[in-house]
Amino acid sequence: MQVQYVELRSLDLDIFEPLGINCDQLHFLEAFVIFCLLQESPRIDAAERQAIDSNEINTAHYGRDPALKLTQGQKQVSLQEWGQEILHEMQAICEILDEANSCDDYSAALRQQAAAMEEAALTPSARILHEMRATEEGFFEMASRHSRIHQTRVCKHALSPQDTEFFTDAVQQSVKKQLEIEASDTVSFDEFLENYFQETLPEKAVTV
Repeated sequence: MQVQYVELRSLDLDIFEPLGINCDQLHFLEAFVIFCLLQESPRIDAAERQAIDSNEINTAHYGRDPALKLTQGQKQVSLQEWGQEILHEMQAICEILDEANSCDDYSAALRQQAAAMEEAALTPSARILHEMRATEEGFFEMASRHSRIHQTRVCKHALSPQDTEFFTDAVQQSVKKQLEIEASDTVSFDEFLENYFQETLPEKAVTV
């Protein structure tokens, strides 16, 4: 059975975009997913799992601090250094995607991310903080204001009858396929969870 789609999680919506994401970001994510697919992915031990968790928490809490260090194997590296390393390794993938699609969109998206990695003022968090200071709003107030603006803009573009029919049919087909998949399942949900955790949690006995 082939992979039908890949779901990306832990991605923040872009508060400044009516749809939550723009084309440059989509091009970058496509290249990044392919980059991840091509990387070696050996099993990790408990110490590596702890380091990964620590890196995630520290990046979320202190990612704007230029002095932040992350654990990369047996050494400590800056967020900027590690980020630029990944972006450099993605360059060849972006060039191949550009050539295949007769465009420069993927390399342009990569350059945009590289610029933000070099200059913190270009990051989404910097843009949000700048606007909050300029408007003297809290995050909730600013986010609500942008939500109302986006809602007004989107509502001005109603779906055509043809599009409405297309999406209605797509919903019905999706529900039908879901029921067919569920009816063909031979593994209980508890068994699925146990198998999943056995594969993803190394060196631990898992009880579900």
